[in-house]
Amino acid sequence: MDAPQVIVVGGGGTGGALAHDLVLRGLAMTLLERGELTSGTTGRHHGLLHSGGRYAVNDPESAVECIAENRILRRIAPGSFEENGGLFVALTDEDMEYLPRFLAGCAACGIPTRELTVDQALSLEPGLNPALKAAVWVPDATMDAMRLVVLIDASLRGEPGSLSVRRVEPHPATPATWSHHLDPEALADLAEALYGAAPPMVLVSVAAGSFARDDRLSVPLRRALPEVVEAVAGVITGRPSV
Repeated sequence: MDAPQVIVVGGGGTGGALAHDLVLRGLAMTLLERGELTSGTTGRHHGLLHSGGRYAVNDPESAVECIAENRILRRIAPGSFEENGGLFVALTDEDMEYLPRFLAGCAACGIPTRELTVDQALSLEPGLNPALKAAVWVPDATMDAMRLVVLIDASLRGEPGSLSVRRVEPHPATPATWSHHLDPEALADLAEALYGAAPPMVLVSVAAGSFARDDRLSVPLRRALPEVVEAVAGVITGRPSV
């Protein structure tokens, strides 16, 4: 038995991204998660996609990291964000004195800004104090992980290692059941019933030669892994082959 080259502990956003990167590099990898995937910190995050603006003056290193990650996430997961932006508001004379430093700090860190008039700021956010003196827009956003679901499945259909990618449309289970036997269409239908809408769903299936108990992928599946990763990446970046 070949021992895994790398063990990743934790199936959240960081662990999943690390596992994905390791597979792309051709390493054997085992991911360990004590609960369900994203059931920890990732599933409870506040959802704010930072622009780095709040760190631009006093912690420029963190600000540069924030705007870099902001751009990467927008590129690899388009459509997963609410483009609501962020506002920095000046209410006092002291705030106005800080404004040039703030704008200069953002420019030095590569963070886009847009100065707004009082009327423009109030039209974007009517709840602001009408006595505000200035406002600056930055590219913050809100992340919604439920806007895209990618399902990866091992299937008995097709030649071992063959790949299938298809969109999933809501369809009620027959007979209706709440067990783990639900198919993707039934899961989409339940999401629609519970939340009023089902997220875009794509099913990536790989035909398996055997479902015998083992801790390793079969040879055909290992050979198909780069194609599977490419297919999932295509779904995430908005270029699915379906």
